[in-house]
Amino acid sequence: MARIRTIKPEFPQSESMGRVSRDARLLFIQVWTICDDAGRCRGASSLLRGLLYPYDDLACSEIDKWLAELDRVGSIVLYEIDGWRYLQVQNWARHQRIDKPSGPKLPEFVEGSRVLPEASRGLPVGSGPGPGPGPRPGPGRGKEGNGEGNPKNRHSRGTDEAVVFEHYKTVWQKPKAKLDPKSKRRAMIRKALKTFTVAEICECISGYRNSPHHCGQNSQHTVYDNLSLFLRDDEHIEAGLRFAKGAPNGKPSPAPMTDADREKLAKFVESRRDSAHDADEIIRATPEQWRKEGWEQFIKSTYANHSQTLQ
Repeated sequence: MARIRTIKPEFPQSESMGRVSRDARLLFIQVWTICDDAGRCRGASSLLRGLLYPYDDLACSEIDKWLAELDRVGSIVLYEIDGWRYLQVQNWARHQRIDKPSGPKLPEFVEGSRVLPEASRGLPVGSGPGPGPGPRPGPGRGKEGNGEGNPKNRHSRGTDEAVVFEHYKTVWQKPKAKLDPKSKRRAMIRKALKTFTVAEICECISGYRNSPHHCGQNSQHTVYDNLSLFLRDDEHIEAGLRFAKGAPNGKPSPAPMTDADREKLAKFVESRRDSAHDADEIIRATPEQWRKEGWEQFIKSTYANHSQTLQ
């Protein structure tokens, strides 16, 4: 779950931060918001990209480079435990003062578990890390080497599916939710990724937080927060994207009325006013494309004007 963190006034004067790019500094600050109170978070670059840069295409190709810069100056350390990658912010207590810290949520860094960011290999001199602990272990080289080349551990990597699911857990506050290899959730995420990008799916999931109906303001007083509901089909995903943009009821905003529309509606109201008991009856009789927010109000005001004229 994301947390509120603070930035000290002396942060801009930090010599280590002066040796990394502005993008790396931003990444370093953003990482704090997803760290537990011990300064640790999941460290897969694709997962960090989805959580911290949902709208930035540039991060897809650059985030490993930024991680390498931070690793080079000793601001972070990346490590693997049982095939899972983690990130530890070094000197965490200098960056954050936490009055009542909760217990660690993730395993701590131990010697021999360190890995290097992908971009740290083959970087030009001056842009990558200095001498490190040696090359990253490859598949089959012990516990730390259970890497992406090992099919057994592919599902536990920071894949796009995991990025989406971690975002869902964070936004809807479901820390205990699990994404099993053959679960229905994973299948639906995989299906959605065939049509939509990771950023769009994450935006959809966040968008449903703007829906009063899904958040419990309905006749059943029930919160509808199942990921399978959000990603049921393309229509539901597009509705979530519209919620994210503030569209009422997850529906496209009505097209603005033109003068021609107003003239047609006024004639329609005039033709129906003698037989209709009220404006709502006229609204129900109007063609589907006219029953929109704003248009209904025009019909009511036109009906009222006709009624006053008759009196």
